[in-house]
Amino acid sequence: MNISKRKQGILAIICTIAMIVTSITVYNPREVKAADWSTVDTWETVSAGGIDYKVQKDGSFINDGFHAEGGGTWVNATNVLYMNFRDAGYTKAVINDVEYPFADHNKDKDECIRFEGAQVWISFDLFKFKKNTIVFYNGDTVLSSLYVYNPEGSDSDAPAPTAPVLNVTDFNATTNSFTFTWDDAENASYYDLYVGTTKVAGRVISGVSKTYSELGLEQTSEDQTIEFILKAVNGTGETASAVVEKTLPKFSWKSIDGTDKYAYNSNTKVNVVNIQGKDGNDSVYMNVTAGITSISVNGKTEDVGAIEGSGFWVYFSALTEEENEVVVYMGTESRTVIIKKLKDDGNDSSYKDGEVLVNESNQTKEVPGYAGGDPWQPEYNNAPVKYVSGKQYVAEVVVSSTAKKTIKLAFQNTSGYTNIGADLGYEVSIEAGNKVKITYVFEATQSADKGNFDIYLGMVGDATTLVFESKKLTTYNEVPEGVKTGVEIISAPTKYTVTEDGVAKEVTEGSSYTFGNNAQGYYDATNGVAYAPEEVITVDRNITVTSINLNVAMESGAGIKLTTPTGLRFKTNVTGTTDILSQSNIIKTGTIITASDILDGGTVDDDFVKSNKLKLNIENENNGWYGNTVGTFCASIVELQKENYTRDFVGVGYVTIKYNNNAEKTIYAPSGTVRAVATVAQNIQNSKAIYQDGMTYYDYLKSKGYDAIIDTYAAATNNNQ
Repeated sequence: MNISKRKQGILAIICTIAMIVTSITVYNPREVKAADWSTVDTWETVSAGGIDYKVQKDGSFINDGFHAEGGGTWVNATNVLYMNFRDAGYTKAVINDVEYPFADHNKDKDECIRFEGAQVWISFDLFKFKKNTIVFYNGDTVLSSLYVYNPEGSDSDAPAPTAPVLNVTDFNATTNSFTFTWDDAENASYYDLYVGTTKVAGRVISGVSKTYSELGLEQTSEDQTIEFILKAVNGTGETASAVVEKTLPKFSWKSIDGTDKYAYNSNTKVNVVNIQGKDGNDSVYMNVTAGITSISVNGKTEDVGAIEGSGFWVYFSALTEEENEVVVYMGTESRTVIIKKLKDDGNDSSYKDGEVLVNESNQTKEVPGYAGGDPWQPEYNNAPVKYVSGKQYVAEVVVSSTAKKTIKLAFQNTSGYTNIGADLGYEVSIEAGNKVKITYVFEATQSADKGNFDIYLGMVGDATTLVFESKKLTTYNEVPEGVKTGVEIISAPTKYTVTEDGVAKEVTEGSSYTFGNNAQGYYDATNGVAYAPEEVITVDRNITVTSINLNVAMESGAGIKLTTPTGLRFKTNVTGTTDILSQSNIIKTGTIITASDILDGGTVDDDFVKSNKLKLNIENENNGWYGNTVGTFCASIVELQKENYTRDFVGVGYVTIKYNNNAEKTIYAPSGTVRAVATVAQNIQNSKAIYQDGMTYYDYLKSKGYDAIIDTYAAATNNNQ
């Protein structure tokens, strides 16, 4: 195998006992290095605001480590990127070509970057592009650079999003909420919801429902006109929809404990629980979040109720007015609830065919794994629900689960916790990743003013996130035709198979898979990919791999390269998983050659290759194989100086495997071949073995005109004796 002129020059240094000259490359601190954005996937991940940013630093002036923090304390931003420096010797930062001078200062109203001493806080809002560059300076000298990749950012010339068309439902008095829907706008990364000029919800999705309190609104005794605006956002800015006006009606009356006796104002901040006895009096029980000092009913404080901690009872006897003002005092704070007496004419308790008794959406429940004990906890409960004996009920639930999980729909009279229907409810098993629609039809066998619609979440299964898209309960005289008890799979994740050394494992699309610990990793022949030991991948296809087992060995002795330039040749043989050797994007082969006295009894390995000891690394270009035999390659030392003809050299072949995660592993021949070119030449001269056509190998070379080369190298030994 020939080597380049450049490598020949290196060889000349190796083959003479010359001085070792090391060149040192000095980074010019006045230059800004460009980021290698193709390596983003290997950068450190910093998560903020639902976005996984990728961050990499260049230079050592920044101390190791950076992370996301809440920004309110430091700058006017929701999230900030924090880092610190080795000292405070900086004067400015340039972010995407915008200069920000450094100075110790406090937060100002428009501030999005802050510097204090050696610490820096930068708003993530400044990283509006996919590729963002921060350069830190001391005067005109570059101290360090930081690169931030925003997967939801725009290209520098990306267009602003189009204006979305917002639809808002009328106010739902049952859930105290509005529901917001829209179609995706072009070029939009996400959406923010505004009430007037105030942002009330960030990164919202279509179909979201928000209560009036979540929107920063308060029901009063008068109807209110509310202006809603939806803004589509990307890295270049935001585009607002047209204004949608809706009415927030005055507060409504809610029944206390599902009865038709008393009601309370829906906008109260007091939690009205139920009707119960206290001190021998029928009472309304309520609570607040803090310790109570006193209560009053219509301005009276004596004999109106009882207090225990953060709970209190108001006696029916104190409710002397049609509308009764109850004030609960917590030190200097107070809250008010109005208790209204209702007419007991039976109209409010009448049965209504087709009435929706429960209707909720977008509820997420984090559920621990079931390990025995009480399977009824935790719960997703709705109460009170009114049931009428002999009537039909249809429960409809749309839910997804991140793990295999069993849940149970249950319907009970909470007074004694007896079952509303003839059975114990409806138990359903949900496969991991599935979204299902559960329909359960039953008839009430008893009436109940204090019933519930409960879902037991603590049943069999692993820890999971349950997302309830909807939960609905409707009553009927006759259930609509076609509505039946059952489970419908709405969507299920794709399943793939990962086969490792013949052992197959089913993996859900998008899930992680960890390979085994075979020392040389694994080879996917179908896709031409090598995976590192214990490498973790995200599965998006079927994968079949086999363990890589490559053996690298040197052929005994050495040979002489006879073509110009001549020299000492070492041969390496690679066996084992040879089908991978044809993959030049995965496999690189080569030979490390050094003088035996330089190696000094050591071993050629990664440490030796990285050391400053003199050596020659001859790569087997394009994995060209000697004699067209896959796995066999040669490397030669050429243009030896005469004084080095008798010097012993060592040749060690190697194979380097490049893995899918960009890691590499090099496998070296366990021992190198040690030979001097003069010794090899003399052995050729002295050999009496027949090589070809009755001739020795030396006679054969002489017939080809190569004897002078052999004689020249062999003579060195004779001259030195």
